[in-house]
Amino acid sequence: MKLTERGRTVLMHVFVSFAAFGITVSHRPDSMLNPQFWAEDGKMWFAQAYNNGIVYSLFTTEAGYFQTISRLVAAIAQFVPFAYAPFVFNFAAISIKVLVANFILSSRLANAVPNIWGRGFLAFIYLALPHSFETTANLTNAQWHLALLAFLILISSSSEKPAWKIFDVVMVALSALSGPFCILLLPIAVITYLKTRDNRIAPLALILLGAAFVQLTCIFLIGRPAYAPLGAEIGLFFRIVGGHLFFDAIFGDRNYGRMISYGWWNDILAAIVVAAGLMASAYAFVRAKFELRMLLVFAAMVVTAALISPVISRDVPQWVAMWPETGGSRYWMIPIFAFLASIFSIAVDRENKLPRRAAVLVLLLSSIGVITDWSHPKFADLDFQGHALRFEAASAGESVIIPINPNWEMTLVKK
Repeated sequence: MKLTERGRTVLMHVFVSFAAFGITVSHRPDSMLNPQFWAEDGKMWFAQAYNNGIVYSLFTTEAGYFQTISRLVAAIAQFVPFAYAPFVFNFAAISIKVLVANFILSSRLANAVPNIWGRGFLAFIYLALPHSFETTANLTNAQWHLALLAFLILISSSSEKPAWKIFDVVMVALSALSGPFCILLLPIAVITYLKTRDNRIAPLALILLGAAFVQLTCIFLIGRPAYAPLGAEIGLFFRIVGGHLFFDAIFGDRNYGRMISYGWWNDILAAIVVAAGLMASAYAFVRAKFELRMLLVFAAMVVTAALISPVISRDVPQWVAMWPETGGSRYWMIPIFAFLASIFSIAVDRENKLPRRAAVLVLLLSSIGVITDWSHPKFADLDFQGHALRFEAASAGESVIIPINPNWEMTLVKK
């Protein structure tokens, strides 16, 4: 019995889902084998939903804005035994990555990358990104993946299927209320609408406009936590952008750390790397389709926002804390993906042989970063299951302090 085209598509996405889930877990197997809370996942999202109630927590901002996806998953986790709550968080975070990978591969992006094998390559690059330790299998940083998904929805081709229309609205709204990315996505939506005149974009732009108003109002009225000053310097700019974006995209964060430890990463080398990376990106921008140009614009806005308002350290100037290999890898997930996608676009451009060969070489070299950064640091085993048993045995009204990664604590008041 032959499969219909729809049947083949469904089967492909089922296979991709399992493969994407397996790839993501392979980066850090303990995320599923020994799930534990990470940072705000436990200290903020779960603890506030448990201690203050689900409804109250859903309308509570963190760092000055709403982070709805984390709050929603924390609400769901209240209905499972406490020992399984970190599993719910990690599973949700991984599932969001799986969803993004499937969307990249879907026919919705055939307007940007017509060849399905090309879309498959980009989906793999997304799943295998070097320098992505902070954004894998933790819900706190799932907002970055949702932001990328919302962007892809905006630049994708429209579909008349009701399920896709609902998907677009729900995912864009969820992303818009899960961080400040709606502020950056709004101009993308406006430019895309003016370019394509796709009526599907108008309601999505209105969602982003409303969310941007809400998030900006919260930021201005509530404010953000006090952190150390920016400490911006031209040399640090080159080190940060050259290292975290262009060097890490090709050679990986571990090799970037080695460059620093050997004393080889200096302002001059960093400036050369930045110049080369910007020239390659500019060439791709000129040659690329509209969709890739928008990806590069979005990535540039993400980099600008990261440099203007990073949250890295409370006591060390932000740029000083940012330039080493441990300095906020979450800020570079989308820019690295955009840069590698731009190199891919040059590699498949058959009209110019020399740039194409250079791009193929860069993509081959990027396998170094993929391989060296494939295994992500394992979480310290803080015996969460033991602490969960202690919590379950606690008396009503007793405050239970539970250690979580990375050297944080969460406090629950037993009900």
